[in-house]
Amino acid sequence: MKLKYLFTSFFILAAVLNASCSDNDNYTIPKGSFEEKPVVPPAKVETSKVDGKWKLLVNGQELYIKGAACNNFYAEAKDFGANVIRTYGVSDKSMTILNSA
Repeated sequence: MKLKYLFTSFFILAAVLNASCSDNDNYTIPKGSFEEKPVVPPAKVETSKVDGKWKLLVNGQELYIKGAACNNFYAEAKDFGANVIRTYGVSDKSMTILNSA
């Protein structure tokens, strides 16, 4: 009886393995799945003292900071010409806000 159970188990296992190895997974890979996209290098930020005055350089060009300290009015700060904001905390929306900058 044990030998019959062993042969039956072996047959079932062989059938399952055979079915799982068949070409049933024939599906189309979405376009763009393996395309390499160029990586944007990070900006080089440095400070430099010229004629006794400090300057902030981003990728070798001077950046004049026109900042705004705000918590909720980011679009308005942009409308007024701000290129830097100072926030007063972190919330669930912080990542979304920073990514949209």
